Amino acid sequence: LLECPSGSPAVTSLTDSPKHPPKRITLALPTINAARDAFFIAAGGAKADVLAECFDLDPSDPSAALTVNSKCGYPCSMVDPKGGVVWLVDKSAAAKLPESPSVAPPCARGKVGILGAMPAEIAQLRAHVTDQKETVVNPFLTVVEGWLQNKPGLQAVPVVFAAAGVGLVAASSAATVLIERFGAESLVFTGVAGGLVPELKVGDLLVALDCVNYEFDCRAFIAPFAPDHRHARGELPFTGGIRSFPSDPRLVALACKASISETTLVRGRLLSGSEFMTTARKAEMGPVWKELDDPAVGPPLAVDMECAGVAQICLQYKLPFLGLRAVSDTTEGDANADFNEFCQNAADRLWPIVEFVALNA
Repeated sequence: LLECPSGSPAVTSLTDSPKHPPKRITLALPTINAARDAFFIAAGGAKADVLAECFDLDPSDPSAALTVNSKCGYPCSMVDPKGGVVWLVDKSAAAKLPESPSVAPPCARGKVGILGAMPAEIAQLRAHVTDQKETVVNPFLTVVEGWLQNKPGLQAVPVVFAAAGVGLVAASSAATVLIERFGAESLVFTGVAGGLVPELKVGDLLVALDCVNYEFDCRAFIAPFAPDHRHARGELPFTGGIRSFPSDPRLVALACKASISETTLVRGRLLSGSEFMTTARKAEMGPVWKELDDPAVGPPLAVDMECAGVAQICLQYKLPFLGLRAVSDTTEGDANADFNEFCQNAADRLWPIVEFVALNA
């Protein structure tokens, strides 16, 4: 017999069900609650009265979000999996429920984590996320939880976001906190990057296919158990050759599907390091950029100071990652003179993609 996490039997049985057939087996309640999500399906007018009893209905506010009545006496009131519960009902079964709650009830979707390096890069989240709850993790990191509202009639999405701070260490630390402490099940990193190819112009948007830490260099290291192996720039020892950290293909597809107008959107490799790149320095680093060209994804298109760190954390936790960047400077000029203003503008340009990905992740 299978055992659920509580140690009780995973299934139970009965011999006198009021509906045919009388002999049945069913999943036990602890087993159901050990699932990530639970779905209830109700169809037909015969379910209308019972369904109305299952929810707390406020006659004074018919537009309020529906919540399950914990005292209704029906087994559904005891179902409480980690992700949540989704109700799928037809019009007849929902006849005695409010027609259109203004705020969708919590969904059974995984929590989406969203990071930017600087406060300006998460300003749109501050403006759009509802029911915000702040947690000061340390003097350098404040995490915000809340709900990203969907179109009318569709489920809201739980999100957690923060301004991670500048640099690989700060970003990696923030990503770990969002995963371990706040339960993020996917991560999107949004912000700015410097262009490395002449085709990219200021304001163009980049969807990272993968990320590489160009500063990580173990080329001089020779493992005693593999004396003939030579590490490439960016390659992590003892990992079987991991050199790049990919974005999740589904999240990449969603980002490219998002509706954006009058904006150039490209896909390709993104590099990360700990140096703020001037135009002269980017030119000096040309041999390194060429070394990190890859036949599968092409040449590196841009460089930032965070994304590879977050992508590596997601790879280690086996969670979906997506890197989004707006180009702040080109191969012919340094970062925009008014960098703070540009960061806000970049966040505004990236917001439709961030929102679309989060709502559909």
